[in-house]
Amino acid sequence: MKNQKSFALIGAGKVGIALSYILKQHINLDLVILNSDKNIELVNRWLDSKVSYNINNIKSDIILISVKDSQIELLIESLKKNDLSKKLLINTSGTIPSDKLKIDNNFSISLHPMMSFTNDIELSIKKVESHYFTVEGDSDSIKKATSVINHITKKYHIIKKSEKPLYHIASILSNNYVHALLNIAINLVPNGDIAPFIPLLMDAIENIKSSKNPLDNVTGPVVRGDWDVVEEHINLLKNISSEDVVKIYELLANYIKNSIIIV
Repeated sequence: MKNQKSFALIGAGKVGIALSYILKQHINLDLVILNSDKNIELVNRWLDSKVSYNINNIKSDIILISVKDSQIELLIESLKKNDLSKKLLINTSGTIPSDKLKIDNNFSISLHPMMSFTNDIELSIKKVESHYFTVEGDSDSIKKATSVINHITKKYHIIKKSEKPLYHIASILSNNYVHALLNIAINLVPNGDIAPFIPLLMDAIENIKSSKNPLDNVTGPVVRGDWDVVEEHINLLKNISSEDVVKIYELLANYIKNSIIIV
């Protein structure tokens, strides 16, 4: 049964729609604020909520903010026109800290999903429960937001403001940059067929899951001390690929070399 509180969503992108769909099963969603009609069909399909283009129409107890980081500063200026006293503002940004949303004796937290959202909203909604979130904010705001957070996820770490950018960088390295490495890999082979490399990627994931340190079960020529092979690879890459790819290979090889004990 839904409680009597209500929330509004500002920004109807992939993250905002998925999290709002989950939250609205427990708390009334009474308004979605849009700045254009771009995602109106998605809002109608997944949220079935009243829509407004005027941020001053917000009357909700809770405001979920899910917009681009570059839009936050302007959004904050617009929100100052509202009476936000005692309201809870939740920001899903990986980089903007919660105190940026301290405007008028209100509560504010940053609730950042450590997850890659896709255009498949249904899939993203299903994936949320298996992914972790970071929660950043002052103790009073976190206490105020605990029940709301628990409606969305039970998997979260409470972090300090100084740790927030580090978690964001770590998330990018463990997700976005893996995409880049795999793209480099398939561009080296004829036809660029990704299929043979998926099992290798899954092997790496399974090895990491069974280790305390991701490098505990790493394999390959660096671990074996086959430096001649490493040099051959580098020389070949210099002839067939870009300077960036050569540097990436060298840097990763050296990182592994300097981080483990070669047997």
